[in-house]
Amino acid sequence: MKPRLLIALGLAAVLIVIIAVAYPDFEEEPILDETNEVTELMEDDSELASDSDSQNSTTDEEKDELNSDESEILPTDETEEPTDTIDEPEETASAVTFNLTGKNFEFSQSSLSVKEGDTVRIVFTSESGTHDWVVDEFNASTATVTAGNTTEVTFVADKAGVYEYYCSIGSHRAMGMFGELVVE
Repeated sequence: MKPRLLIALGLAAVLIVIIAVAYPDFEEEPILDETNEVTELMEDDSELASDSDSQNSTTDEEKDELNSDESEILPTDETEEPTDTIDEPEETASAVTFNLTGKNFEFSQSSLSVKEGDTVRIVFTSESGTHDWVVDEFNASTATVTAGNTTEVTFVADKAGVYEYYCSIGSHRAMGMFGELVVE
C-alpha cells in the first residue's frame, strides 16, 4: 500500500474512535419500518408535532405561578476550587518546517532535530534528477519530483528516537542519499 493511503486509513480509524468516545450511547434507529413505508413515519411525526403544540400551551395564571415560586431556586457555592491541578507545566508541541533540497545523491541537510510531539513539515525541492523524501517510522513521504519542482509532507513526530530518512528512488539510498531525523 502507498503511504498516503495508509495515512488516510489511519486518520479514518482515529476519527471513528473519536466519534465512538464522544457518543458512547449512540444507537442507530431504523428510519423505515418493515414495509419500507416512509410516508407513514412522516405522518406520525406531524401528529406528534401537533400533540406537543397543544401540550405546550401554558395559561397566564400558570406562568405567574411559576415565576412567583422562588423557593425552588437553590443557592450555589461559587467558592469551590477545582480538584484537578497540574503540578508541572505542560509542554506544548510546536510546528517545525524544514526546507530541504536534493540532488544526485545527497540531501541539503544530513540531520534534522525536533521534539517529540512536534508537527513536522518537510518542503522538499529537487535541484537535479528525480527524488523524494521518506521516513518509514512515521509513514511520511513526499511525492516524487523532478528537477526544479517542490513537494511537501506533514506528520507528527510522536516517537522519540533516531530515524533514517532517505530517497526511495532506485539505488539513491544505497548511494548515500539519506540522513537522520532526531526526535528528542
